Amino acid sequence: MTRGRNHQASSHTPARGEHADQQRWHTFDAPRRTDWKRLQLPFSIAFLSVLILVILWASSWLRPPRPTRFILAGAGYETNLSVPHNALGWNVLVDLQQVSNDAQTQRYWGHRLLRSGDGPQRMQIGWRPKFDDVDENNVVLMLTGHGFIGEKGPALLPEDVDLSERPQAINISDIIADLQKLPEATKKLLIIDSCRTVVAPRLGLLTNNFSDAMHGLDAEIRKAPNLTVVVAADVDQRGFNYYQQHRTAMGHFVIEGLRGAITDSDDDGRIDAGELFGYVDRELMQFAAANYDRRQNVLMLPLGEEGEKRADAFDLGVLRSEYTPSKAPTPLPVSEWEWMTEFWQQQTALAKAQPSVLQYAPHIWRRYQETVLRMESLLIAGDIANASRLRSSASELISALENDRQLPLQSQDLSLSWRAAAGWRQPSQEAVSSAATLLTSTAPQDVRATYDQAAQQQIALGVPETSFADALRRELLLRAAEDPIRQLQKNWKVIGSVGQSHETGPTELVFVDLLCQQIDIAKLTPADAEAIGHAIKTNLLAEQAATSTALWSEPFSSQVDAADLERRLGQDLLFIDSASRAKSIAHIEAAEKAYTAITNDVAILVRATEARNIAFSELPYFNLWTLATPPESGGEGMKIQVMTLWESAHDLDDQLNGVVSAPKITDEMLSTLVGQTTKVEQERLALTKQFEQEQSSAFVADPSESLRRLSQALLMPAQDAESRRKLLIACIDATSAEVIRGNQPAPSVVQQEKFAKIDAARAGHLVLSQFGHTWFDQLNGSRNDAYMVANHRLEVFGVEQVWRQTLAELGADYAQKWRELIQLNTRIDRDDMDLAMIDRVASQSRIIPADVTAVDNDARDARHATLAEAALLFAGRAWNEHWDDQGQTPYYLRAAKLLTSDAVRFGLHPKKMSEEAAPWQKPGDFALTSTPLRNWTTESNERYHFDLKIVGVNPPHGIPRFGFTTNGLLHLAVDDDAMRGIEWAGNSQGGIDVLVEADLTKIASGDKPAELDAMVDGSVFFRGHISTANTKVVIHRRPSNQLVNNPAPNAANLAIVASPELHQQYGSGDAAITIVLDASGSMGAPAGQPFGPQTKYAEAVRALDRLLETIPNGTQVSVWTFGEAMGSQKTVVEAERTIEQLVPPIIWNSKDKSQYQKLTHAIAYPQVEPWNESPIMRTMIEAKADLAGVNGPRTMLVITDGADNRFANDSTVNPTGKSVAEALFDIFDGSGISIQVVGFKVVSAEAALAQKQFELVEQLYPPGGFYMIDRVEALEAHLANVLSRRLTFVTASPQQRQPGPEHPIGDIGGGQIWLTPNLKPGRLAVETPVDPSLAPTLNLQRGDLMLLQLTSQKDKLSLQTADYLGQRFPHRPTMESSGWKSALLQNRIDGNQLELTLGMQQQALQLGDLAVIKPARIWISVGRPDGQYAASSVIRQEGFPMATYGVTAPDWPITGTVATPSVGVWWTVEDDNVGFVLRQTTDYSALEAIEGQSVETGAGQVRILGANVEQAQCMGPDGQLATVRRLAIRTQAAPGEIVWCEPVGYRPEGSEIKAFCDIGAATSYFWPLPEGNVDSIVAGLRVISLKDFRRHAENRGQYLQFNELAAPATRDFAPRPALRLTGDGN
Repeated sequence: MTRGRNHQASSHTPARGEHADQQRWHTFDAPRRTDWKRLQLPFSIAFLSVLILVILWASSWLRPPRPTRFILAGAGYETNLSVPHNALGWNVLVDLQQVSNDAQTQRYWGHRLLRSGDGPQRMQIGWRPKFDDVDENNVVLMLTGHGFIGEKGPALLPEDVDLSERPQAINISDIIADLQKLPEATKKLLIIDSCRTVVAPRLGLLTNNFSDAMHGLDAEIRKAPNLTVVVAADVDQRGFNYYQQHRTAMGHFVIEGLRGAITDSDDDGRIDAGELFGYVDRELMQFAAANYDRRQNVLMLPLGEEGEKRADAFDLGVLRSEYTPSKAPTPLPVSEWEWMTEFWQQQTALAKAQPSVLQYAPHIWRRYQETVLRMESLLIAGDIANASRLRSSASELISALENDRQLPLQSQDLSLSWRAAAGWRQPSQEAVSSAATLLTSTAPQDVRATYDQAAQQQIALGVPETSFADALRRELLLRAAEDPIRQLQKNWKVIGSVGQSHETGPTELVFVDLLCQQIDIAKLTPADAEAIGHAIKTNLLAEQAATSTALWSEPFSSQVDAADLERRLGQDLLFIDSASRAKSIAHIEAAEKAYTAITNDVAILVRATEARNIAFSELPYFNLWTLATPPESGGEGMKIQVMTLWESAHDLDDQLNGVVSAPKITDEMLSTLVGQTTKVEQERLALTKQFEQEQSSAFVADPSESLRRLSQALLMPAQDAESRRKLLIACIDATSAEVIRGNQPAPSVVQQEKFAKIDAARAGHLVLSQFGHTWFDQLNGSRNDAYMVANHRLEVFGVEQVWRQTLAELGADYAQKWRELIQLNTRIDRDDMDLAMIDRVASQSRIIPADVTAVDNDARDARHATLAEAALLFAGRAWNEHWDDQGQTPYYLRAAKLLTSDAVRFGLHPKKMSEEAAPWQKPGDFALTSTPLRNWTTESNERYHFDLKIVGVNPPHGIPRFGFTTNGLLHLAVDDDAMRGIEWAGNSQGGIDVLVEADLTKIASGDKPAELDAMVDGSVFFRGHISTANTKVVIHRRPSNQLVNNPAPNAANLAIVASPELHQQYGSGDAAITIVLDASGSMGAPAGQPFGPQTKYAEAVRALDRLLETIPNGTQVSVWTFGEAMGSQKTVVEAERTIEQLVPPIIWNSKDKSQYQKLTHAIAYPQVEPWNESPIMRTMIEAKADLAGVNGPRTMLVITDGADNRFANDSTVNPTGKSVAEALFDIFDGSGISIQVVGFKVVSAEAALAQKQFELVEQLYPPGGFYMIDRVEALEAHLANVLSRRLTFVTASPQQRQPGPEHPIGDIGGGQIWLTPNLKPGRLAVETPVDPSLAPTLNLQRGDLMLLQLTSQKDKLSLQTADYLGQRFPHRPTMESSGWKSALLQNRIDGNQLELTLGMQQQALQLGDLAVIKPARIWISVGRPDGQYAASSVIRQEGFPMATYGVTAPDWPITGTVATPSVGVWWTVEDDNVGFVLRQTTDYSALEAIEGQSVETGAGQVRILGANVEQAQCMGPDGQLATVRRLAIRTQAAPGEIVWCEPVGYRPEGSEIKAFCDIGAATSYFWPLPEGNVDSIVAGLRVISLKDFRRHAENRGQYLQFNELAAPATRDFAPRPALRLTGDGN
């Protein structure tokens, strides 16, 4: 459609929106002129008509209408959100342009009377009217825009005004000056269509100061010739809009007047300015009164008659006789603005989305809301073109909101909760739960495809896949935590198919991954599973709680750190063992409680923040709503509610800002915050309900109020699309309703002034409340008034005479404060800000108008800054988590680096952030180290020390898991060492001692290497980081030198020997003798030959006959035989049946011939016929009973010609299958029976076996003899010596000299007879019956076997120490030195082991008491042919009447021929002082403190490794092992040196030295150690090096060297002890 005139608008007419050519006009009744000519007579009428026409024609020809140049300029502000739009004002200019071009109304005799040039001009900044081409006599300059008071007085805002600075103005005074430049004769009319925005605090307007200021220009205007100024509203008034016509009210009536609606008051047929504005004034008064109950009339300047005169003289055209009112344009059809629905929907979605746009982009959100509101208001104004132009701006704002919502963090993958904190959209819990259920029930091969399908559904809903994956993995972990045994492994596999893999994934998954790696989930106990499930849930809660504090990270940091520490300690315990998992529960529960408390506290802050943000976002609109509500409609009550909510919101904001700057959030702060939050919520709810009621009532309002109330409802942003759509439709439709044209009188000037005061006070209070106490007082403004002062002035200004000046001052102060607030937020140096300051700035930006784009990023910057602080704290948190996924760079360093990069990128001070984050970029791990090689020597167990070193900086507080293993030869003495945790507080490095025992029993007895390799492996596991260390252990099973002195028995003994001559001269016979005679088949006649005198048995009987002649009277005699023929068959299977006691024990009497005959008859042939096998040992066992209970010497004489061939299978007496030698030792050793075995003409085949079986009798106690005799004469001679006359002696106390029983004196050369029972150690006197004067005193020590020899010189008997070595071992290698004699009693090779026995006796004559003299210390070394000393073990032997030592040297060289040894012996006596003595209190404080002390010796520096008291199995005096206290002293010298220690002040019973020459180690044992404090027992330590000892001994001649020895022989057995002391003391 066209514009609604009779012709088309000219092509250069500017469009008024998209419908500039489609507007319709609403008709209304116009006043009609009176036709007075019809009252005259037709004639008169005709005459006068002609006359008048002639006169008019003549007058118009003489004074024709002058053309008028219309200059139209204005500002629509359609897209400038700084100020309300003026689209209706711009429409007026467009319509005026069309009116001026209307050919029907504004032409006179073909001439255009109204000339508008090129159309309306936009008043941009710096605009000035141009009159260069003006040649018309009349000039109309019509301006439309928002008026305000500038520096030069009243002014208009340019189109592109920016209110963030002092606005640039189009000054009215400048316009007037420009008009004055026109010729004086030119009539000038300035029409200012403004005053529609009378309350604009940012412009300094609280009332219509513009019109008031225009009054101030009256004088200036009056001076300007032919200048008339018309303003749309007078003082205290406002200019209204005529929505039904899409024009301003004033502009509409100006247009209608020019179109002919005026009254031609002077009937000149012309339109002058006086008539036009008289019409406009009347219409405005009626319009404002009827529709708004307010007053609006034009202000014409100059005031009074001058102004009217000038107006009347200003012709504006010819009045046409026909006038048709403009038709109202039809409302915009919905179809043309349906696109608004999209923006409402987006607005609703954005308002509900999390995080809230009010948190991260409140200013952009305000602009978006105001952009949508502006589009709505433009649509109501019919300006669809500019409304459409704003669509792109709104879309860009939506994109900005979406972009700002989701921060692109480099660290976004580090936690399942971190994306939510960074603003990423999250899926619904229902969708997550459904997907989790589906995935866990899907076949493994289909899991990925199923997940991809679910993820695509979420992506379609705007949820990023990564957010969906995070939520889904979290849900799967929560489900797994409910039943870890059955669900964890299953869900973990599903999690592996969810989302995308990242190098540095969520910390929650790293923790669970380590659990699955380190713990066998399937073997967990229910209690362990519960602990692990609890830990998983708490770990998820930890991340939620920590990320929830992102906006308040600083005040919550200490609480999060404390909770994290408890959780981490609990998690560390999970990785140790079941017992530790039980302990972890307390830590995890404490952490859970703390996280829950943090979450609850954060919820309070979130609630408070949301309440503040919503209040600040809605209150500016509540301000507009309140200002648009007349006082009579409840506006005053609404003002109080809104002001109260402003105050409460500011108080809440202050409290929140206090939380940000607080080092710690207290319960009191939170309690106060909850109360204030509740207050804000309740007050806002009350306002919201009231608004909703008003909005609902607007739909059913009286038509006269419908448009106003619907427009008020549109002042608040849309809540949902559908209701907003209905509201906008209703409002647009309301613009087509009839305008009320009643005759309601307009308010008086006084009433209007009252209304103006009320509106100004309300506006002032609302703006003051918007600033708030805190911010208002911090800003200077133009007056520097405090909040309370300004508030008071608003309360009292109404009674002032110059109240408008007061309002102007208050308005100017407000405007200045607005500008300062904006500048404060936009010009502040971010480098000088801290987190509290920028948060404060962000709070201030929430009330800064939406058009100030410079503060768009304040909240974003605050969010970035707080998130940067959180990222920095989280970098430290990630470092303290210290997870290590065994990547090339540990997880915690990668995580900290990513978080630090975010902190630097978003932080206020990047450099400072980098510096603060520096500690989190440094590695700090545990490294376990140990001594690479350790030597295991004498220890039954040994502590292995593993050092816990720090690589980099100190790792965080936690409980590392230490685990130790061995390789089988060693085992842990303490089971807990296999896996244990030690809390690490980061304050010092430490070490761990592991007690290890050697299990050498696993090695086969035949496999005895000198050294065994073993390993002790250690590891430390700390949150995924693993460090291992191992110590190779060389177990030295054989020391290079071992010297053992076992405790001597608690007994002693004495034996005296004499030569046979002395026995025969002074002695008496044996006490008893049992004869065992072999009658086996081999003793009889050879097969096929008769028994004769040459038969072995016959010869043996003859020899026995000679023996009977020598038996002393009183000797007990019995005879046994075996092997004789039995029965007619003679042969028996069981030869043991042939054993027979031929002669029971009898007391021999040589004078009783019958006794002799019976005995010889019993043993002679044929009474005994040799026939069967030889049960020799069985016969000896049975014959032993004959000697039981006999006091004195006892002898068993065995005559046989072979070996025992029955004993091995004799199950009766030999059920265990012992050998004959073993049985002899077990049965006869220590029995007091001397066994004499005579091998008579032994069968050559059995000679070796017989010797093996019976030669052991020489080593029994008492010793016997084994003899091989081939001739009968030698047998007779030997038997004659078996039983001989013997000397005796008695013992007595040295004090009492009361002789006891007689004891036999033995034979020189092995026939010693020891006392039974043993003697107690001490002094003893000895007497011989043959010479009572011979009574020396003996001094017997424990374990002494004193052997004395009775000698005779010149028939005078004497006792002296026997030469045991010379008598018993006359043929052994012997050496003497310094009164000592030593003999090598054994030199045997057994396999590759050399066995030596060395005896030592003192040869020097003893003075005083006789005693057994032994070396105090001895060292025996065995030399090899290569000049090296062989490893050897020396053990002091008991049971010899001298110092005897058994020496073994394993691994003796036997390649080719057996190597010949050399033996070196060094010794010292008791009083020798050797070595260096460390004395207690002088050299050391206590033995436990002596560890590590060094001593200088001849072998160099020696370190004492320790002197410890141990409980160990040691040999006792009774020869049995027993657990005793012993002192162990370990030393370490240089390799190749031997140094040992001895206690001073304590004489141990037993001692042992184990030296390991190759490694320089030695251990000395001394036992038993008495109970009590060891330092009160041991007065010092004597440190002796082998070098010093040898040098000391050699200097004193106490040294022997056996060289040129024979090669070791396999049959050179060790001598049997002379007597084994039982140790019972008897």
